[in-house]
This record gives sequence, C-alpha cells and structure tokens, in this order.
Amino acid sequence: MSIRKTLSKLSKRLPGGYLSMMFFSFFKITDEVPEISRELWAFMKSNLKFMKKHREEYKIVSLGCDCMARSYTTTYMLKPGKAAGEKGMPFDLACSPPEAVAHNLENDFADYFADGWSYDFQWKRWNNTPESGMFYPHDKDCGPDDLEKIQNRLRGRIANFREVMDYPNLIMFVLHKKADGRKEDIERICRKITELRKGKPSKFLVMACDLDETCTGIDGAELRLLPYPSAEFHWYDPKMRYTAEGIRHEMKFVKVCRDVLSKELGING
Repeated sequence: MSIRKTLSKLSKRLPGGYLSMMFFSFFKITDEVPEISRELWAFMKSNLKFMKKHREEYKIVSLGCDCMARSYTTTYMLKPGKAAGEKGMPFDLACSPPEAVAHNLENDFADYFADGWSYDFQWKRWNNTPESGMFYPHDKDCGPDDLEKIQNRLRGRIANFREVMDYPNLIMFVLHKKADGRKEDIERICRKITELRKGKPSKFLVMACDLDETCTGIDGAELRLLPYPSAEFHWYDPKMRYTAEGIRHEMKFVKVCRDVLSKELGING
C-alpha cells in the first residue's frame, strides 16, 4: 500500500489534528530529501502509534535553549502540535539561554516583560531585554508595531506553563544544551522544576549536540551526547537541516527522547 493511501486510511482512526501534522511534516521533509522517505515514514508511523497509545500518560515540555526540542518532537510525532490541541509554552519557540530560563523560573517570570524589548529589523523578530539574551524568531506575524501582541501571546504561554506544572502524570522536560550553556544554570533549572512539580513524576533530559568540556554529569538530569554530523553543521540552516544526514540526526534526537520516555513509563518501545 502506498504511503499516501496509508495516510488516508489512518485519517479515519486519528484524533483531530494528528493527520494534518503528519501530512505536513512528512511531505515537507520528503520534498527536500526524497531518498529518505521510506525510513522517515517508518519512523513517524512508529512514533505516532506510540503517541496515540500513551498520549494521556506523558507530556513533553521544552526548556530551551532554542526551538530544537519542541520542533523535533512535534515534527516526528512524539509530541502533539498546535493543530492537535497542544498548548504553547514560553520556551517552545524562543531562543532562551539557560541562565535566562533559570532566572525566569526562580522569580516566576516577574521581570519577563521589563522595559527594554526591541524589534530587530534585520532578522524581523522581537528581542527581549538585552540582559536576558532571549528572542523570538518564529512569531513572524508580530511586526515592529506589535509589541503588545507578542507580549500578550507570551503571557498566555506562561499561563500554560504554570498550569501544566499540576499535570498528574509524567512530564519530560527537554533542554538542548549548546556549548555556552553553563552547567550551574542547568542545575538551577533542575532544582526549580523539581520544586514546581511538588513530587509529581518528572524527567529532566539534557541533549548536548555541541560537545565541549562542560558535557559532564548534571545533577538532577539525564545528559545525552548527540554530536552533530559535522563541526560545520547548523541545524537551523535549511541547506544543512534538509539533507539525509541532517534528518537522520533529528530522528536520533527524537529516538533518544522516546527511549527515555519508554523507560520512565515502564513500557517497551
């Protein structure tokens, strides 16, 4: 049976939004990298089966430092997307250094909207204060006159984050560590998340793709090393991302996430 026919058949059994997610992700990637279609299809189908079976047992929440954790887990069907009703979180589609994440968690986002936001006309994005180092590359509908719009949107994402802390089942928090991400800041994040969860099941996964001397044990977290395909590789560059080696690196990232979830949930695969 062809992939398109199989997707059509699956549509009768999938919750609303899941089919559109799968169509969009699969065809966006295979349009660029057709040689990986069968491998990609098998991987996405397996993840979708996993997510559909266990979707009430876990949530995945990104803690930065960029969009990688949210983008990869949603693209490859391990985490529901917006079309399937998943609520956005403040660190999903933002670039947030671990120091800024730790600071905002520790003070409950008290100065998140401090004066000093600016619009970057070169990159067409909003930046948080210079001190925070945070910026928002995906909110492209928020132009230079839309400060109130983007801030209200982020207030909603912060409210969603506070709400999800009461989720009774497993939350796996995923952080993509870059070479400049300080170990002590990540450990601050771990401690605060543990406090916020108040004994509810949690797992903190740190994925390091830029290998450096700080890639050692992190108290309270599981650290996984997943080197980029090459020293020159930039995952956010479409010319590098949409290659066979780039897509396979993304699938390895998501497989680690799924393996850790499976272990925490006590299930096979």
